[in-house]
Amino acid sequence: MKARSYLFSIFLVAVSFVGCSQYTETINSNRPGVSFGSFSVGKGVLQAEAGFGFTQWEHEKFNNATVSGQEYEIALRYGFWKEELEVIWEATYLMDELTNTNFSPAVASNRKGFRKHTIGFKYLVFDPFRNVDRYKPNLYSWKANQGIKWVDLIPAVAVYAGANIVLDETYPFDDVYNELFYNPFDPLIEPTISPKVAVSTQNHFKETWVFVTNVSYDRIGTDYPSLSYILTLTHNLSNPQWSVYLEHQGIQSDIYSDVLMRGGVAYLVSTDLQLVTSVGSSLKTTPSMLTANIGVSYRLDWHNSEIPQDRRIAKEMRSKAKAEKRLDRNNKKARKKQEKTAKKAAKKRAKAERKRQKD
Repeated sequence: MKARSYLFSIFLVAVSFVGCSQYTETINSNRPGVSFGSFSVGKGVLQAEAGFGFTQWEHEKFNNATVSGQEYEIALRYGFWKEELEVIWEATYLMDELTNTNFSPAVASNRKGFRKHTIGFKYLVFDPFRNVDRYKPNLYSWKANQGIKWVDLIPAVAVYAGANIVLDETYPFDDVYNELFYNPFDPLIEPTISPKVAVSTQNHFKETWVFVTNVSYDRIGTDYPSLSYILTLTHNLSNPQWSVYLEHQGIQSDIYSDVLMRGGVAYLVSTDLQLVTSVGSSLKTTPSMLTANIGVSYRLDWHNSEIPQDRRIAKEMRSKAKAEKRLDRNNKKARKKQEKTAKKAAKKRAKAERKRQKD
């Protein structure tokens, strides 16, 4: 995870190539996508991931009624107790204008409220990078190091359990068209608290590619539970400070279903700071959606536990090199000692031979 190891740690989505430890020297952010990687930020690390964007919806079944507004996103992640565990708080706040074109003239109303407000815990249950010997470079084959290895197909796996906490009723069940769809005398009401569970997998390919999948079951036990998946592919460019990503998301619910595509760019400013930008679109028209977003990720690094995995590997390699150098030095000393002993023996034999000839 930079030169080689460094490349991995830039993203990660995701992007952090770690072994026994979750911590990496470079920030491990879930942005600019909406999926979450399998690895945590590391014990003692507090990380903020924020974004601001413009989004517009248009619904053809409501005479192309539109919703346009500004979204503010924030996520706080904190690693505690174990390297594999983190707590995540997420919120999305929307300020929009709903234009109801079913009337003439059209009627516009301004709204604001939380579309999303969740808190939960993520835990890494399987880490294929614990067995670092599988990922060591092949010293005898350049081709083997460039190709995809079978071990690359084994993903890291994390589980998530949390809850939606409703703070207002502006966008129940994340439905921005609820005012048009439901009877105002029988409004749509979402329970104050509802569970959410998810599974995340993460693969690394050829040292510059990361593939993340999420499957989640949300608002469990409510009238409108939802099932969704996310596929995110991230690639580090030749300049390792730059990364690009492509993301596909599917959502299925009785109240809202969608198929979404997103793409974006991330720039690593420093080991603790990352800037991102992204665009996205719906592939359907009920409603259609366009969005553009900019964001930033920053961490406060109070990690002080064991040596990070990438450092540990480097330390092992340095120790091995020192041991080989020491062995080589000892061998040279032994050879010199043998040569010196042989020379002394040869001199003694020559001296004895001269003495014998003189006698």
